[in-house]
Amino acid sequence: MLRGRSGGPGNTSVRGPPRLALIGQTVVHVQHLRLQDLSSRRTRLSNPVVRRPISGDSRRPVVHIGVRSVAFDRPRGGLERAAGVHVRMLRELGIRVCVHSTPRAEPGPDGVVFRDVRWPVSFAGPGRPGFGLSYWVWAVSLARSLESCWTPGDIAHLHGAAVAALTRVRNTEISRRSVSNPHGMEEFQAGTVWQETNRRVVRGMSKRGAQAVAKIISTDNAMNEAIKRNLGVDDSKLVVVPNTVQSVLADQALVDADTRSTGSEPPAIVTVGRMVANKGYDNLARALLALEDRGFFTRRMAWSHFGSGPAEATVSKMMSGSRKVSFSVVHGADDESVSSALRSCRIFVQPSRYEGSSLTTLEAMAQGTNVVATPVGGIPDKILDGQTGVLAADTSWQALEDAVARGLALDDNTLGRAARMLVASSFTHKRAMEQYAELYDALEVEM
Repeated sequence: MLRGRSGGPGNTSVRGPPRLALIGQTVVHVQHLRLQDLSSRRTRLSNPVVRRPISGDSRRPVVHIGVRSVAFDRPRGGLERAAGVHVRMLRELGIRVCVHSTPRAEPGPDGVVFRDVRWPVSFAGPGRPGFGLSYWVWAVSLARSLESCWTPGDIAHLHGAAVAALTRVRNTEISRRSVSNPHGMEEFQAGTVWQETNRRVVRGMSKRGAQAVAKIISTDNAMNEAIKRNLGVDDSKLVVVPNTVQSVLADQALVDADTRSTGSEPPAIVTVGRMVANKGYDNLARALLALEDRGFFTRRMAWSHFGSGPAEATVSKMMSGSRKVSFSVVHGADDESVSSALRSCRIFVQPSRYEGSSLTTLEAMAQGTNVVATPVGGIPDKILDGQTGVLAADTSWQALEDAVARGLALDDNTLGRAARMLVASSFTHKRAMEQYAELYDALEVEM
């Protein structure tokens, strides 16, 4: 059993591909460690490739996960958490996994090999100047990392704009044996001047990578048209594999919302996510203040947000003048704390201006919570107005005001229970694992 730097059993972490580092006038060649279980004796690319099915014996291939950042237990953004869930599902299938990503502080699942593909400029993170260029440099490093440990018959699965690595690989089999998940495609939305500078670079990366990849995952049928329009691909490349959560029907720890209780007064409204412009938390603040002005609230209630981000100060300032709604932000909460808040609140609100699949909405549904959401991204595939939740007419604060009022006026948890049943029937790990195995087995290989 391998033990990596993280200290967790069964996973190991190694440096990425060879790099040239310029120190003064001296060029230093930094050698990387070779993985014995990933890189056997190199086979010439001209040799015939033997197809090895995903489900089978120990000769099955490695699935290489390329993602800018991945999260397994610690709260992070939707892409990072979705990538973490993906890795766990592959390990549950018994598939060998190698994750190519920035170094992480938390250990991963047993049996996963990690290759450190470091972010080139630490301060140029999402939303900051230089992010687009840094992402491109990182994608080039990812391409080298994939090539350095690729064995014929392996599979590359790339999250977000990591798909751009395919435009830099010299081994053409990597593209033929590749899958990408574009997630929310925020780079195709309007933003500030700095955001647009970054997003123009990332848009180009995503589009070029989409032309090179073999298959593209759409997490919801409602996302298909946006993916085809943004990435310039047709239906032949798309495969629908929904985001998932663990099966909830057998979880006896979850109780019906009708009988939920806590030692203290629970928040009436819960939101979860990064506090950035596209999530629309400022619109939710406007909607709540408008409801207060028209006398909707008969008593004081609480809005608790789990997450942080640059919009926190703006929303906090907006809500500071409210006499009826107290606003609080919880930083660094673990999954159980978030789940507990979702189980005890009256409504969960997803007020996004634009969105991908919205994993947080799915998680709230799995807890049996009454959900209020805007009709963006993959949300309309999950929240059916009046059936599994309350769906706003559009993304404006006025439409959100009406939807929140309807959500808070619900007498019981009928919609939440229906949402939970939908998750249990259509959005479980078991079905997604079957779909991943079918997708990987169907990829074309050179014979």
